[in-house]
Amino acid sequence: MIGIPIDLHPRFPTEAGLVLLTESAKFDPMIVERIKGQLEHGKSVVITSGLLRALKGSGIEDICEAEVTDGKVLATDYSTGFGSGEHADVGAGEQRQPILFAQVRFLTNDAWGLVSAIENGNGYPLMLMDRYAKGTLYVWTVPDNFRNLYALPVDVTTRIRDVIMRDFPVRIDGPSQVALFAYDNGTFVAESFLPTQNEVRVTVDGEYSRLRNLVTGEVIASYVPDAPKAAGRRHDWPAPPKRSHFRVTLPPHSYAAFAAEK
Repeated sequence: MIGIPIDLHPRFPTEAGLVLLTESAKFDPMIVERIKGQLEHGKSVVITSGLLRALKGSGIEDICEAEVTDGKVLATDYSTGFGSGEHADVGAGEQRQPILFAQVRFLTNDAWGLVSAIENGNGYPLMLMDRYAKGTLYVWTVPDNFRNLYALPVDVTTRIRDVIMRDFPVRIDGPSQVALFAYDNGTFVAESFLPTQNEVRVTVDGEYSRLRNLVTGEVIASYVPDAPKAAGRRHDWPAPPKRSHFRVTLPPHSYAAFAAEK
């Protein structure tokens, strides 16, 4: 419901380039070894703060010197990125719903906060990056009330998607409660659960000139986005593939199916 489609697996998907593990993965007695295996093969693993807490004392400390403390942070402001040209403040001075997060303690220079909650000038990581062997481990701090994911600023959820969906062939960026359903035949569905009309940005891997609505036949032309900011000196994002960009308007409580065309 924040534009991140999940393909659930009953077994650890070793063939995947990036795996997202939530707290329920704690029931696998071999989960720490499986995480190590992915990282040693140069792949990426995202674990939630709930799983990091649950795995305390089980060997996860060998991978990532971070821990979920008993402290809490009530945040309304956020920052994304790190290093020169990458840092951006989000929400400062705006009236936003306070969101409660667990505090994750980590060693600076060993790990880096890619997205942080800001409270009274202090930063607390919401997406923490730590390298291990040839791979990268990410810790995603989920709000105490996970429905508050919907209340995060768009720039924050976009940055989270930058990590979790970096290898995904299609993405949507926009308000929360707009869902993405992707299929293995090159088509996808965007569905809005919002009570108002909203525009979402759609990006598709490869060079395409248009999106076709598979029900109405409407054709949406691609556009060229503004150039991104210069990368910072500690930039960890992989070089992005060539992507095509579209703007799609969704009426309230509606969905649309699309296919990209050359």
